[in-house]
Amino acid sequence: MRAWYEADEENQLALAGDIDGFRQAWEAFVTELSNSQGDKIVANAQGAAERRFLSEGYGEWVASFLRAAGASGSHGAADDCLASLTDWGFPLSTTRKVVIWHGSDDQNVPAFHGVWLRDHLPEAELRVLENEGHISVVGHLPEIVEALSGPFGSTSGS
Repeated sequence: MRAWYEADEENQLALAGDIDGFRQAWEAFVTELSNSQGDKIVANAQGAAERRFLSEGYGEWVASFLRAAGASGSHGAADDCLASLTDWGFPLSTTRKVVIWHGSDDQNVPAFHGVWLRDHLPEAELRVLENEGHISVVGHLPEIVEALSGPFGSTSGS
């Protein structure tokens, strides 16, 4: 899994200890995202699941939240990425009742990441959404919220 993260140029900065350089790279990336346009989001979609979902009117919706996220700066996005590269400060064995949702056609996060998390978190469940990508899983929010609202592990008929 580490090799997958090491392949990213910005991550290489963080893994080498250049956190300032890493944050500067993220600042440039988030600045670019803060100018997102729906039609460009659709045109640059990775994978069939994302193109389908974004072309159904969600391209501008995604662009709007990328612009809003960019207005706050890059610290949150950089910290989120750093959390994938560094120790979380607590043992994974102390977590409970985790449900991991992952699109089978996710082009951003490989399937083995969800499997690894499931295998290293006690009481974890991995739910793979067939023919969905990284962004298109959002189309399943009602199902996700319903499952999270009920007893752990309930499938609500799915």
